[in-house]
This record gives sequence, C-alpha cells and structure tokens, in this order.
Amino acid sequence: MAGLDEGPQAQEKLRPHPFVAAVAHSCEEACEMFVRKRDFYEIMNDLEARKDKLCTTCRETAFRGSAASPNPRIFQTVGTRLLNMKVGQVDYPVNVSIGYVKAPLMYSTPQRTAIYNTWFTIYQARIQPAPKGMIMVHQGGPMAHIDDSGPGSFVDYLEELQHYDLVSVDQRGMGLSYAGLLENFTTPESFDEFAAYLALPNSVWNSVGRVGMLAVGSVNDVNNVTHEAPCADLAAKAKNSWLLPTDYANHDEVKNYLNGKARWTSPCSAKFDRGDGDGGSYNLLQYMGTQALAHDVEWLRWALGSPAISVLGFSYGTRFAAAYASQFPGAIQRVAVTGVEAPQPDLLEMARGSAANTAQVLGFIQSQCAESLECRHNPFNKTDKNLVTPPGRYFEGDINEAVNELFKRSADGGSWYGLNCPGKGLTTYQLTSFLAMFLTNLPPATWRPIYQDETWPVGFLMLPATVYLMLQNPCKFARDDPPDSGFGDLAIFFLIPALDMTGKWQLNQVAKEISSFAADRAFAPSLRMYLSYAQAAYGWPQLPTPIGFSHPSVNAVAVNPLYDQRTGMNNAQQFQLNFPNSSLVTSLSGGHCVQVSADPSLTHGPAGYKVLMEFLFFGWKPTSGQVVGDFVKIDFAVGAKLAPAFLKRLTLNRYTVRSVCSRRVRCKCFVLDHAVNKPSTKSALASESGKSLQGQSQSSLFELCTGENLRNQALGRKRQVKQQLVEADLCSDGRGTPLWGVGCEVWCCPAGEIWCAGCAEPNTDKNGCQRCLGGYVLEHGRCTACMDMPGWMDADGDNCFAVATSFTKRCSETRFHGISSNTACCKCGGGLRQATPFAYYSQPMLFGESSVLGWPLPRTAARYSVNKDCQLATYNLTLDGETGRLKLRDGCGVVGCGGAVRQAFQVSCTITAHQEHGLNASAEMSVIADPSMVYDSPVLIVTPNTAHSFTPRTVFAEHKFGITCLPDGIMPWVGISSSNGTITVNAHISEQASGLTSLPLPGLEDSVGGLCSVVDTNSSTQTSVIILAPWMWSSIHFPESNLRITVGESALPLLAYAGDGARVSPTRFSMECMEVPDAVQFEFDELTGFGSLNGYGVSPWLQQ
Repeated sequence: MAGLDEGPQAQEKLRPHPFVAAVAHSCEEACEMFVRKRDFYEIMNDLEARKDKLCTTCRETAFRGSAASPNPRIFQTVGTRLLNMKVGQVDYPVNVSIGYVKAPLMYSTPQRTAIYNTWFTIYQARIQPAPKGMIMVHQGGPMAHIDDSGPGSFVDYLEELQHYDLVSVDQRGMGLSYAGLLENFTTPESFDEFAAYLALPNSVWNSVGRVGMLAVGSVNDVNNVTHEAPCADLAAKAKNSWLLPTDYANHDEVKNYLNGKARWTSPCSAKFDRGDGDGGSYNLLQYMGTQALAHDVEWLRWALGSPAISVLGFSYGTRFAAAYASQFPGAIQRVAVTGVEAPQPDLLEMARGSAANTAQVLGFIQSQCAESLECRHNPFNKTDKNLVTPPGRYFEGDINEAVNELFKRSADGGSWYGLNCPGKGLTTYQLTSFLAMFLTNLPPATWRPIYQDETWPVGFLMLPATVYLMLQNPCKFARDDPPDSGFGDLAIFFLIPALDMTGKWQLNQVAKEISSFAADRAFAPSLRMYLSYAQAAYGWPQLPTPIGFSHPSVNAVAVNPLYDQRTGMNNAQQFQLNFPNSSLVTSLSGGHCVQVSADPSLTHGPAGYKVLMEFLFFGWKPTSGQVVGDFVKIDFAVGAKLAPAFLKRLTLNRYTVRSVCSRRVRCKCFVLDHAVNKPSTKSALASESGKSLQGQSQSSLFELCTGENLRNQALGRKRQVKQQLVEADLCSDGRGTPLWGVGCEVWCCPAGEIWCAGCAEPNTDKNGCQRCLGGYVLEHGRCTACMDMPGWMDADGDNCFAVATSFTKRCSETRFHGISSNTACCKCGGGLRQATPFAYYSQPMLFGESSVLGWPLPRTAARYSVNKDCQLATYNLTLDGETGRLKLRDGCGVVGCGGAVRQAFQVSCTITAHQEHGLNASAEMSVIADPSMVYDSPVLIVTPNTAHSFTPRTVFAEHKFGITCLPDGIMPWVGISSSNGTITVNAHISEQASGLTSLPLPGLEDSVGGLCSVVDTNSSTQTSVIILAPWMWSSIHFPESNLRITVGESALPLLAYAGDGARVSPTRFSMECMEVPDAVQFEFDELTGFGSLNGYGVSPWLQQ
C-alpha cells in the first residue's frame, strides 16, 4: 500500500473526500451550507457545536468513533496490540494502535482532493472513548516520531494518563508517511509487520526517511525492497557540481550554492507533479508543511469522535501547537509547550532570532566563566605536553581572548588551518556546528545526556576547557573531509520552513544577507542556527502556505529553559505576545526544552516540567512570569577534568595489530597496542612469558594506599613494579579480538562473538565475558564503555564504588544534589556511557572466488547499517544487517558475478553499529577486488629483525613477477619470487631506511617502508602494496622511580617513553596493580588514561 492511494505517478480526477461526501449525504442540517459551498471545516465546527441536537444519522456519520473503533472513512487501523510496558519502575499495560489517516492531500479543499496517508500511533485510554479526550504529543524536528514517542515522558503521571488517548505522528513526507512520495512502497499491514519493520536497519525511521530526504540515500520497505530517494538520479547526474559553501562569509560561494539550489530543486520538484484529471496539475510537495499537519490531526480528532484535544509540544512541536491552536481553537482544551519556536512569520527574522539564542547562551557561559577562577584562565598545566600538539602552543590568555582567537582562526574559510594543518581546515560553520553540540542537552559523540544537578548540560561545564584544548591541539580538530553535497538540503525537513513562513527573497538579497551575517564576528558563534532558516528564503519553487501564529483565547502555558541554545527565552516571550491567554514560566536551567523521563539521565529542569504537567492534566495554570528551579553555578572545574577524557573518546580509534605485554609480577603494568589499518598481522612468539626481550628489567615505585577511610588519608606503602615485555601472535588475519588473561596469557575471541568487545577475560566456557577492561562495565556477559560520574557522592559521602560494593546499600533512585546512583554509577545502570569503538576487517578479494571475508572487529552490536552513499550493491556485495559481515548478494556465487563488473574496484563505506542503550559507533570499511591478483592485505606489516613472506592469490597459472618500490631505500631488504609472486622481507632491514609520510594509519605515520608495485609480465597484470616496518616499543621507561599520590587529588603525569628510541609509540596503555591491601581496589580506564583507587581519581596516570 503506497502513501498516495493510486501511486505517485497517478493521474486521477480529484473528487470529494469520502467523509465529506458522507456528511453531505447524511446531514440535512448542513444541506444549505453545502449548497452555498461553505468551507467544510466551518461546516464541521457548526455541526459539532450542536452535536447533541443532530439527527442520529448525521451524528453517527460525522462524530462516531473512538481510538478502539475509529471512523473507517477517515482512519485505517493497521493493527492493535496490548503491550505491557515498563515505564521507570512501573508496569503500564496499554493497547497500542498503529494506522493512518486517509487525509485530504489538498487539506483546504477536501471537496476536491486526492488522498494522502498520514501515519499515527495511538496509546489508548483504559476506557473507550477516552474520558478526558486526546493528548497530541509532538517531540520536535520536524521528523518522524511514531517509533519513539510514548508514556515515557509521563513517568510521574501514569494514573492521569490512562484517561487520555496519547497520540504521535509521522507527519507528511517523513517516517511511514514518506511512503506517499515513493512508488510502489509497501507499508505494514499488521501490528506484527510494523514491529518487525521497526528493527530493519534501513527502515523509514533508521534512514533518510526519518526527515524526508528527497535526493540522497535509500530506504527499505516492509518487504525489504530498497527504494532510492525520488531525486537520487539528479544527485548522481550532478556529480558533486553542487556543493555547500566552505566559507559562508564569501558572497560568491553563497550565491553559487543558492544558484545550484534553484537549478536542482526545480527538476526534483517536477518529479512530484501530478495530473488532476481535468487537464490541470498539482505538486505533492506543496502540501507537506505544518499547515497540512494541523489539518491531519483535526481529521484524526474527527475519526476518534471529536474529543477535546490537548497539545504537548517540544521544539518544532511548539510551532505545530501554535498552528493547530490558531486554526482550530474550538477543539483545544490546553496547549503546553517547551523549547518554544517563536511564532515568527518571516524566514529571515526567524533566522536572526534563532542566532540570538546561541549568542545569548555563549554569553551566559562566558560571563559565568569570568566569575570562576578555575575557568577564567587556562585550566591545564603548562608542563602537560600531552594536551599540546604542534602547531598548537600553550595558550596564555583568558577565556575571552581564547574565544576570540578560536573564531579568528576559522575566519576567511579557515585559512589559518590551511596554512598550519596541511590538507585540513575548520571553517566558521564547521566550528559552530561542533561547539553547538555543547550547548544542548546532547553532548558530542555518544555520551548519554547528563546534567549538573538536573540543570546545566555537561557541555556547558566542558565548553571553556574545550576552547583551550582546540587552541592547543588545532590539527586534531581540523577536518579534511570534502565539501558536502548540496543535495542533502533537498529534504522535507528543509522544505517545511519555506512553506510555513513568508519572506522569500531575490537571489542577491539572500546571498548578501547570509554572507554579511557570517562575516560579522559578533554573530559568528551562532551561524549554524541562523543558516537552518536563512537558506530556506531562496530556491524552493513551492508557494508559502503560512500557518497561523496567534489566538486571543487559547488556554496555554509555555515553560522554557532560561538558556536554550535552539529556542531561547526571546522565542517564548513572542509566543506569549501572540497567545495573550498564556502563562510564561522560566526554568532556571539550560539545554533544549524541560523534561522528566523514565531514563533519569534525560531529566533536566524538573520543576518546570512539573508545572507543565500539572497544567496539562489538572488545568493548574501558573502565574505568568513565574521562575522555577534553583540557580546552580556551573562547575567548570569538573568540566575541565571531563574535557580531555571526553575529547579523547570523541576521536578514539583503536585498530589493534599486536601487543607487548608485561609479565604479571607484582603489578601487571602496561599493555601496548600498536595501530594500523587492519586488525592484526602475523608475528612469531618472540619470547615465552616471563622472559625479557631485552634481558633486563626496569623498576618503578608507586605509592599505594591503605587504611579504612580513603577520602581522608594519603598513605605510603611502596611496591616495586617489574616490567618484562613479550610479543604475542594476536588473532592474525582478522580472525578475532585478542583478550589478555592472567600472566599475559592471550586468547583470540572469535570475530563473530558479540561479547568480545571490551572484554579482558572470557568465562570458563569461553562463551561470554567474566572480566572487562578498565573503563568498561560488565552487563549480562558483555562489556559496555562507561565512566562513573566524576565527583558524585550520596548523602553519606559514599561514591559509586562504595555503593556498588556495599553489603548494606543498593543502587536506587534516591537523589542527592539531584542525582541518584542509578543515574551516576555504571554498575547501577547509569554513568557516562559511550559506544564501543570497532574497526572493520576486509580481506582483498579476487574475481572468481566463492567467498568474501569482512567483518567488524570486535563485533559490538546485533544491528548494523551503512551510509547512504555506499556502493556495495553496485558490485553484487551486501552487508548482513545483524552481524555486520560482508557477503555476496543472494544469487551471486562468486566475486565479479554476472559479468557486470570487469575492472578492479575499491569501495569505501561507513559501517554503523547500533549498540545497546541507544549508542552508535561507526568505522570505515574499504573493500578491494581485482580480476587477476591480490595479496591478503594492501598494507604488509613486517617486524624488524624477523623474516617475512607474503604470497598472492592469482587466477593465472604461468607467471613472471617483478617488484619495484618507491622510495628505493628498502629494496635491499625486499625480494620477490618470479614464479609465484611471494614477497620476502629479510630480517636485517635498517631502522635508518627511508619511509613513507602522510599515511592514514594511526600510530604508523613515521615507519620505515615503501610503496611497491608488483608486475606479472606474462599476464600484463600488476598490483600495488605498502610495506611497512614499524620500530615499535620493546621496553618502557619512566623519568621518575617514585610517585607520591594523595587520594582525591590529581597526580603529576607519569610520562612513559621508549628506552631504545623506537619511532612508533603505543596507542594504548593499561595498568593493574596487584599487591595492594584488601580494602583497596585500583582501576585504570583504558579509554581515558585515568586511574582510580576505590573510585577516587588519582591521575591522569599515564601519558606519553
């Protein structure tokens, strides 16, 4: 079933909607109004006002229905299921219906219209019809929401909620309602199909369908048939000729972008032209705006028997609330909104107002920072070389000077970065996009949203320290990705503002407005929010369909965080002016909207949310101007401690080849992982565990802690640390993930096992994990990357370690300073969580081979997806959505099948692992295939002082091979067999030999090696490989032999270095001390480099 009843290419005579025809036939009371061609919505308002006096036939036709049995002329129920939901700690059984409104596409003229299917989810009231009506929740976007909305936002009001039908929507052009823009797209026909479809990696909610992309990507239907975006052929034809500006302050760049938008939007829009059956035509995209959504919700209300409706709107949902309340004020019971989008009819005025929000939040953080000694100046130690990398330098200025310098570097298209970080850049737009993540309730990367005292997003705390880190490590933050295609801007998401508001301008005016704004240093920090609206002022051929933005009597309450980067208080104040019967309440908090959730980590501004709920359910209307919540000073000191570890996780990439491990003597000290672009290479076991490769040991003394009260004592027991390092053959050829057991025992965890990630030791049966690496928490036999919230204690002064190991305490929802152990502590199910990183192993393929080898290492998820531009299918390859394994498509028996692919090819894709707790991690996959000859890896890693050989796979029987390397400095050590192409590298390669630079291989940028070309003159075939001989650390040295530690205070960095002058340093260290008192537990977080004793930080312990 397609979203548009007769298919996207239909040419059908427009007719009255069946419901309109039925009402006209059954309601004699409305006969005269129909004869006079009165507006149908006016007719329905009149009938509803005297519903009790209508004849039975009219009343049954116009107003019969409930969520359990909706009016079939309007709503098609696809399926209903009784779900036993868990909301917080409460069991909440509820009947859930999924279906669609058969809405009039031309919502203003339902007497002459086509039909469009708009999908809804309804959580039914316990009694039907719902005693108190309907609550329509819109969580913002605009985007699809029927897959993620539900009772979770009402955890404290479930008793009241059961009297309402709770409704959410996939508005037109998004989610399941995206089907109406596609041809022959099959949607669910039962609740079971709907539930199964939710889990598909490329469903409408997990793909471009969520925001209605028109020209990029693809989406699968219920039958798993792939549908390209409707205008994908135009994007392919353009071949990257339409790009986003790299510098929005450059008038010509902006003008070229807008020209391209007009050029390509027009033919894309034409694909949605339809004939009306009378010689005329209409365009589907004309009817996708918020005005359409408001009317679709009104039709749903009629289908449910015309109950009173209350609207709860978050972010963009507040714009929908304003539109519905303005259009249908008689239907409204209450309107409750937070994160208010200003009722502003002009696009550019809306853009400027949104920009002001960002500037206000940044100004607030700067002003708070200026009052804090910890924040006003650089919080990092000048001697901490790990936090300063060339061409950065330690920044001496205060926070205001630091902010100015940061934006100065990104001016003029990021020219400073172009000079100092070759091949990279960081434009003002890229910079503001990055910093904006710190200003909302979603910090960067994949951490769960955590708030200081349920008030300020953790990003507020970290932002000043992050500014200093960006100045001191500029090239780590600079980007080398090519300019983005403009076709990503062709989406329903970006069309809706152009439909909702007026203010479309002429080309040069819009270009001048945008470039002038971007060039103004005073507004540079707010460029990202500004552009989200300003770009809609030009290029779309659709006419505006302005929504209503005001009404004098609608009963409403707006609760807004004082510092909301996306929708500031200025927007909320404008809302109150437009709805004078509303009350405006200020929440002393930051982040986007206010919320209390079944997931405590999402809760922020709870006092404001309580006001909102009490109005929604009980009608308790607060006094306008009320301020709720307690003002809390931003804890910048905590932010400065979080920022380095957080940013390290943000860019973490752990490709493991092999490790050098210490013998477990009194401390198991350091595990060194070296990095290349494949998971492992073969290396012989150089020495038995316990025998030093160097024939020597290096001692180091640590001060450990003893005693019962670790918070109040700094104790001084000395322990020797003896390091003896060995090499090990770790999971060669990508067959698995190495696990380090007791005494340097190494076990290879199979590649397909989902529990290997983060595991330090398998269980006895080797089918699950029994001990995780530091920085991970063990849950159901698997390890999840997690850090306890720094500084958290309960009312008794116990930290997360004490709570988790106590015989008398249990994890609970009991809050101290607004945070409970269930929120703060990893072992209680909370903590700061992030996705577990992984790499993707892929063996080069030879045409004609019947199998392919490729999989994520380690496997971290039960659901994988690929990026929208992945071209695997072009070469008859696909990805297993459950395991992430590369495989030949069904019906294709060998590489290169069908003859469609004849030339060597290389495909690069981004693989995303959708892990538990809503976390996602991505890795790059590179697939190489050749019709004649391949080696097992494009990069051949050799160990100095060890002989190696590498044999190719080839399709020819007779050969005559030769090899040439560039530079030729490694040729004396490299040879090749002319008969079978085996490359040999002897054991005497010199560490002074020439090498390669600018390698995209983390940790191996300075290795001996060369780019080698192998030629088979008999078959006239050739291939290229990189040969690298990394001189890795073989021993660990420290400048100090004693380290005195006070619990609760940061120790001086323990700087490790190689005693033998090896070039390639480790990418990861680990540490575990053993001979400590029973009351003391040491843990080293391998993701961040932080150590702790009984949960109290004592480092960064180790740096290089």
